[in-house]
Amino acid sequence: MSFFVSIFSVFRNLAMVLVVMGLMIFSVGKAQAVTIDFDDLNPADLIGDDGYIPLTNQYESLGVLFESGAYLLGYSSKSAPNYINGPGFSIHFLDVLPTYVSMYVGSVLEHKVDVSIYGLSGLIETKTTDGEVHGFEWEQSTPYRDNQFVSFYVPEGISYIHLNGQADVYMDNLSFGVSVPEPSVLMLFCLGVLITCLQRKRQ
Repeated sequence: MSFFVSIFSVFRNLAMVLVVMGLMIFSVGKAQAVTIDFDDLNPADLIGDDGYIPLTNQYESLGVLFESGAYLLGYSSKSAPNYINGPGFSIHFLDVLPTYVSMYVGSVLEHKVDVSIYGLSGLIETKTTDGEVHGFEWEQSTPYRDNQFVSFYVPEGISYIHLNGQADVYMDNLSFGVSVPEPSVLMLFCLGVLITCLQRKRQ
């Protein structure tokens, strides 16, 4: 009788582990991510007597602040109708720092764009898009590609991003969030829980 009780206990523990693993894997697919396509704003609301008004705290509720001249414009070829454009601008993340960020960037004048990410300790990485370079480094020019996808993953978190170009920079479809463990990691975790349960039963 004790043999059947032990077998039942093992299968019960295994079932519990599989349920936990299933819930955790399901949570991977439901990992929270935020995407800002700027289509919820009206460009006409950001035009004052002195011209365009730059974005600042319009997305503060989503944990994002803009500074250094990010202007809302219409007629985006990536995500109609809006995108942001400027000579260069920064994106600051508030509260929980994202571990991954992605966006589509380019230049109306087809120049290269530098996208730099910073952590709490300073500059982490810079990626440069394809495009033209004017001046003494003109030989570094490459064929321009519109709406270039740029993404970063930094486990310790990204505090802010700076986009810079020789004349203009545009950006659309900013996505960011905090990553969760991969399914393989979850399976190893659940296997460890199962082994622990079996050892306790033996004792």
